[in-house]
Amino acid sequence: MQASAPAVQVIPAVLRNAAVITDAIESFAREPNGGMIVHSQPVTTAHRHLLAALAAQHAQPAIYPYRFFVEAGGLISYGTDLVERWRNVAGYVDLILRGTPPADLPVQSPTRIELVINLKAARPDGAGAAHRRRRRGDRMRRRLIVMRDIVISACRSFFR
Repeated sequence: MQASAPAVQVIPAVLRNAAVITDAIESFAREPNGGMIVHSQPVTTAHRHLLAALAAQHAQPAIYPYRFFVEAGGLISYGTDLVERWRNVAGYVDLILRGTPPADLPVQSPTRIELVINLKAARPDGAGAAHRRRRRGDRMRRRLIVMRDIVISACRSFFR
């Protein structure tokens, strides 16, 4: 028995400026059960406040690549820690300045991935999620349970 393919329609939008962003999000909002995956581009970074505001205004759940999109009012970000990435760049510069040949430079992947959820955006009425604890959990298991509950709460509030 073969599983059926999910009925997901991807609608790409080429974003060039604020007017195009506004038009794209308003057209997405006309379709039911939509959502946005925002990629890291100079135009999306420059207009992150507009993206977050329009997504909230039209109740469009959106996931962003970096923490600063959530700090601008976005719902969820999932991506690498930019501070760690820049620290890794400093290590590469050190190796280059010490004369290491380019072929001997190590290839590195990010070691820290962040999931950041904006609780105020998750519940527009300000009620917050079931778990309001701001401090970090003392065990990984507790953190994973809290994150799972927050994600479930955020998704339910957008699809009501």
